[in-house]
Order: sequence, then C-alpha cells, then structure tokens
Amino acid sequence: MNSGHKTKLGDYFLFIDEAGDFGISDKSSRHLVFVGIRCTLQDANRFIKKCRKSFKWRSKNREVRFTKLSELNKNVFFKKLVSLKYNAVCCYAPKSTLKCFAKITDSERRAFMIGRVVSDAVQYLDPFTRIEIDAGLYKKDIRLELEKELKSKYAIHSIEHKASHSSSGLQVGDMIAGAIRASLLGNDVFASTVRPLHTISLENLKLDLGRNKKIVIESGEEIMKFKK
Repeated sequence: MNSGHKTKLGDYFLFIDEAGDFGISDKSSRHLVFVGIRCTLQDANRFIKKCRKSFKWRSKNREVRFTKLSELNKNVFFKKLVSLKYNAVCCYAPKSTLKCFAKITDSERRAFMIGRVVSDAVQYLDPFTRIEIDAGLYKKDIRLELEKELKSKYAIHSIEHKASHSSSGLQVGDMIAGAIRASLLGNDVFASTVRPLHTISLENLKLDLGRNKKIVIESGEEIMKFKK
C-alpha cells in the first residue's frame, strides 16, 4: 500500500507491548504474550485515526485496547489491519512451563520478554530504528539495565518509553497481542488476520542462579542476565 509519503531511514519504530498478567499462580492468565510491531510512526498514527473514525463509540479520544473494545469495534480494527504496512514478532510463554519465573521479579520477567522480542525482531532492525516500549511495564532500574544490554547487542538508534494512551504504535501492539492471547485460548477469529507474523513459543526455559541470574533456553542459548 502507498501511504502517501516516501519512507526513509529513521522512520521505523519497533513498538513493544503485551497481553496477559505477569503472575504465575493458578489464578493468573495461562500465557504471557509480548509482540513487537515494526512500522513507521506516521503509518501507525494514520491507521489508529482511521479506526477511531469507524468505531461505534461516543468518544474519539479513547485509548484503543483489546480488552476495552466491543466485538464490533474489534472486527473493524482487524478488517482494516490489512491496510497497515507492518511486520509483527510475537513471543509467548505458557505459564505452566515457567516455574523458573517464580525466582525473579515481575520487572525482570517483563525485561526478559522484551529482550526476547528484540532478539527475534533483529532482522527488522537497523542503526536508525527506534524502539518504543510501554512505560508502565517495568521499574526504572531494570529498564536502564535492559537498555544498556540491548544497545550493546543490537544496531538500534534509541529506546524510548511512552504511555500507551499517547502512542498509536503501542495501541496497535496491544490489539495484536490481545488477539494472539485470545487465539491461545481457542478464539482465533482475530489473530488469523495478523499477517505477516513471526511467532516464537518459549516452552523450555530454566533459570541459572549462579553468580548472575540468567534465563536460558533448553539448548543452552543465553537470553537475558539479571544482576543479583
């Protein structure tokens, strides 16, 4: 689709958001889902504005969130999604296989999942790419630690944190993450429209509590370290 402007280096963002709670008790959600949406800020803004105009609601300024929209408005969003030029990376983990997560904090769980999304999205990154993450996802000390590690590993321009209600890209991410989480629970109505989508399931994790905390996959590949 021709969005009406010439895309150049520096236009692209990787927007990262999630769906599901971070608890690991029997009462928590069954999956932890994080997505990275790579698109331009201009395209994300135009797309959300177009969706709002078509939604059946009174307020035109309401945040677009999967858990807050009616089924009618969700249908509108995902039918229009084909008009957005984007790439999507999804990283999800079944809670039943994440017993090791009990030994790290909520912020560390979030940082681990964000790190994994960036790792899986590396094919879309360049030195001009900016990463935007929901500011409410994790504490400042973990945030700074993660930023340092990501910048040392990947070619990215900057990492920014923003409230989701003021970011069209994060709202697109929330909707796609919500649709994927719903599909994991058996409702594939909306997730089936998300294309292209690169999906990674993290089912074989273990926690090494040696000198540094670190999460590794079964093959031994190190994913993310946390200071004790």
